[in-house]
Amino acid sequence: MVSGFERRLGLTFKDKDLLKLALSHSSWVYEQAVKTAETAPQSNERLEFLGDAIVGFLVVEKLYRDYPLENEGTLARVKAVMASEPLLSRAAKALDMGKFLFLGKGEIHSGGRERDSILADAFEAVCGAIYLDLGMDPVRLLLERLLFPYLQDVFDDVICLDYKSKLQEFTQGVDRLLPEYRLVSVSGPSHQPLFVVDVYLESRLLARGEGRTKKEAEQNAAEGGIKLLSKERSDGLG
Repeated sequence: MVSGFERRLGLTFKDKDLLKLALSHSSWVYEQAVKTAETAPQSNERLEFLGDAIVGFLVVEKLYRDYPLENEGTLARVKAVMASEPLLSRAAKALDMGKFLFLGKGEIHSGGRERDSILADAFEAVCGAIYLDLGMDPVRLLLERLLFPYLQDVFDDVICLDYKSKLQEFTQGVDRLLPEYRLVSVSGPSHQPLFVVDVYLESRLLARGEGRTKKEAEQNAAEGGIKLLSKERSDGLG
């Protein structure tokens, strides 16, 4: 089982037991202890603790290097999503990690091999094991392959949510109205489309935004709406 997972990773461990430990869920460890009436072997929880820190560090390193103009608050929000259970479990599923896990019978019968929480924890544990056995570079390459391809989409979502949520907070606080986004057009070739979106407050056009995705266009429209309303409010106070 361990050698099969090594092939999935594309790595060869010097210490095979370390990789087995990374794949050993606490439910399996408990069953082994009951079955043998001996001291229980370790589960992957300590390696998960280490791997969590390593994944977090490598995500932050990637963000720091690739987004030099972004502020700390935005980077922190992107990091939180990148190191979250949904994305880590997705990376684990890309490796078919579930079928290589050592799980207790109860966990197996209840769908543990597909459970996001178990898979995300095991992915972190495997990252911890790779670091201890082979160093940081193989972990970095694994994340480049399985996690970082999602980075730009996550970044766009976080930025878009920021501007849209700020505009919504602004309009609800002042007018108690929700902004409405309307798709105006999509043009250009299919591999490089241009989306145009207008944002309205009731029947009033606040701003127009363009972008390579609908989300990006909405983000830019929301940013324009914030600038317009902020200026009007400032002029009114002046």
